[in-house]
Amino acid sequence: MGFVRWPRRVARLVDLGGRDILDVGCGTTLHSIGFLTAGAKAYTGLDPTLDLDAKAFKSKVTHQFEPTPFSLRELTSTEPRITYWMGITEGLVAAGKRFDVATLHNVTEHVDGLNGLLETLTSLLKPGGHLVIHHHNFYCWDGHHCAPETEELLDLDNQEQRLVVDWAHLKTVFPEDHYVSRGLNRITLDELHALLIKYFVIDVWEEKESPPGRGRGRFHLLEENIPQGMTRRDLAVKNVLTVCTLR
Repeated sequence: MGFVRWPRRVARLVDLGGRDILDVGCGTTLHSIGFLTAGAKAYTGLDPTLDLDAKAFKSKVTHQFEPTPFSLRELTSTEPRITYWMGITEGLVAAGKRFDVATLHNVTEHVDGLNGLLETLTSLLKPGGHLVIHHHNFYCWDGHHCAPETEELLDLDNQEQRLVVDWAHLKTVFPEDHYVSRGLNRITLDELHALLIKYFVIDVWEEKESPPGRGRGRFHLLEENIPQGMTRRDLAVKNVLTVCTLR
């Protein structure tokens, strides 16, 4: 189901052997198994919206929900190296928990008060601990996280799509209950970088442009969509992968 991809990518960047892993904003997924497979000693998944009794998980391969014979609650009852916390980082701090590595996969673009989260993580990481982040840039072609996810699914006759497509989400005024308003914090790449260096030393900062089919074929429209004060880089970069070390 693809739940080893992200853990293996982290393992290529940070030695996971014998390490305690904190997966912030883990969601109801099976990345826990992936991290143990990649060599982690123990895994803690943290998310306020966990469904511990679900027996279906969204595959990272098919992007469809697929049934499993066990839930997260049943998984943790049989595998003591896996823990799930339904809550936020402050609860782990209060419990005196400490970790070697913290990961945030496509989480930083959603968090209100990201500065506070990063500051709290400094209390959850052991000295010399690592933070690994995969960030989805709001200002890229599909940074709105709504349909269409790919150029192939583009339908300019669809009014909902026209609100977001081809960087329209940067100019559209959305209602407060719309996902773009309530689910995305609109942090820029430079703002994220500035927040991180307050608390961490950045060892790796890799920017990846939108791939073919995910906006690259629409780059010819960038000139008419670049907001004042921004550059092509701000709109063309889809993801940032960064590895940081606690100061």
